[in-house]
Amino acid sequence: MSYNTNRSRAWFIWAIAVIYYLYEYIHRIAPSVMVSDLMRSFQVNAETLGNLSAIYFYVYAVFQVPVGMLADRYGPKRPLLIACIICSLGGLFFSMAHHLYWAQINRGLIGLGSAFGYICCLRLIINWFPKKQFALMCGLVNMVGMIGAVFGENIMSHIIGLLTWRQIIMYLSLCGGFIAILISLFVKDFPISSNKLKPHSDIKLVKKPVLHNLRLIIERPQVWFIGLYVATLYCSFDTLAALWGIPYLKGIYNLSLIQATSIAST
Repeated sequence: MSYNTNRSRAWFIWAIAVIYYLYEYIHRIAPSVMVSDLMRSFQVNAETLGNLSAIYFYVYAVFQVPVGMLADRYGPKRPLLIACIICSLGGLFFSMAHHLYWAQINRGLIGLGSAFGYICCLRLIINWFPKKQFALMCGLVNMVGMIGAVFGENIMSHIIGLLTWRQIIMYLSLCGGFIAILISLFVKDFPISSNKLKPHSDIKLVKKPVLHNLRLIIERPQVWFIGLYVATLYCSFDTLAALWGIPYLKGIYNLSLIQATSIAST
């Protein structure tokens, strides 16, 4: 396979994976547009709804290390495909839930499936792109995720008056089924001509116990500094973007849902 063909295929595969990342990001922030509807449907207060939304993040965080291990061991395609199916089914069942208990379980399934999105994108970048493009491609993945958050919130704020929150989540979940088909048909773990080290051919794979590798990472001070920095960013960002930003703007400034969503998404 020629270099140009491989390069085109790399971008195509990356695009499919990043579409899933965009998709799961929309699932992440969807409750922010539906706060009052969710509270009314499940007859819960703000604290309980906050816990329901947070289940996504609990599961997402816990599975980051296992997801990386699975992507390294089995390649990114199979974990990504299974994750997409889990996320889509979680969303579908969430849209059908009439009891808080089932809503919590299915919100957790959405978080579980979403946990694979970013990590598998990184693994595909490593397998398909030159090492010098790694930072650029990671930045593009994050950019697409933000685009998903912006457009997802704004689109849902316009159609929430036309469709119920259950219908919106159901249709969103059906889109996940289409993405799963794309992953199944087109995503490959490695280029056909790859020896599984290219294009990062300078990387030597040395198998070490997982705990040994984790210890090496934990012992690096810069990892802790970067982690704390990112934690402070996401603490405020995900709290506002994923749930309370829009209700806050509506209540304090007496804005419409569309106006509040437009401001929150910026």
